[in-house]
Amino acid sequence: MTILKVVPKERRSLDEMIKYMTQPAKTHAPLILSSDFAGSLFASCVNLSQEAWQQGERSPYIQIILSFDTKTSMERSLSTLIEVCRRVENVLCPPDSSHVIFGVIHTNTDNIHCHYLIGRTNFTTGQRYRQGKSLFSYKQEVNRILTQYNLPQIHCFQGHTYEGGKVND
Repeated sequence: MTILKVVPKERRSLDEMIKYMTQPAKTHAPLILSSDFAGSLFASCVNLSQEAWQQGERSPYIQIILSFDTKTSMERSLSTLIEVCRRVENVLCPPDSSHVIFGVIHTNTDNIHCHYLIGRTNFTTGQRYRQGKSLFSYKQEVNRILTQYNLPQIHCFQGHTYEGGKVND
């Protein structure tokens, strides 16, 4: 089974999270999806957006994780999983949204997974990132991508609320 989840409360600073995500033991250059943004550039954009638009939020980013099961991780080529992760990145943060996203695939565990960080403040307008859909809808959209690659689907359950009541599926 594939999993898509929003991490409700991340305690790491943006710099700490990028350092964690880009550790050589977990990933390497071809697995850093967001070719427009190296980790330090992503952090600069997010921090500048926060400052310019006076968004003094506790966490300047949202973290979402896409995780493939162990069998998929072993049986599928890494290039296929990279392609899927890139397509999911565009679902979570469409290119025309003017929000910045940074995605990194980790291969250091039995299940390959991708961490996505989305900057909370739009660089050009100052608007906060708002999910355009419920988590349930995102899962359905990601399932359409997974189906095209004959990958295990995400189980979709409606009616669950994450801590804080901000993300429903």
